[in-house]
Amino acid sequence: MRELRNVIERASILEDGEVVTAAHLPADMVGVHAVANPGSSTILLPTAGVSLESVEFELAKQAYDRTNGNLTRAAKLLDISRDQLRYKLRKAGFEMRGSSDDHDD
Repeated sequence: MRELRNVIERASILEDGEVVTAAHLPADMVGVHAVANPGSSTILLPTAGVSLESVEFELAKQAYDRTNGNLTRAAKLLDISRDQLRYKLRKAGFEMRGSSDDHDD
């Protein structure tokens, strides 16, 4: 109970608004999982931990899907090379669309 009181006090001091919401609370207190905060480069690690390999694969897959299979554009989203992206996807057993894995139209 004391921890909750301290968190709420801290949020009310640091935040400008009159209402303290879940967005003002620490991630482990509201059950947030490894997600980036909008406008920041911070990624919150879940209290229980997470497999770095699975996070890398999920982000690689999202970039691939977002760019409709364009490896060059997907790699740019992740700030890695096209070859690195292809390696990460293949390593996880991901089947890329079409007969060839380079859909850089």
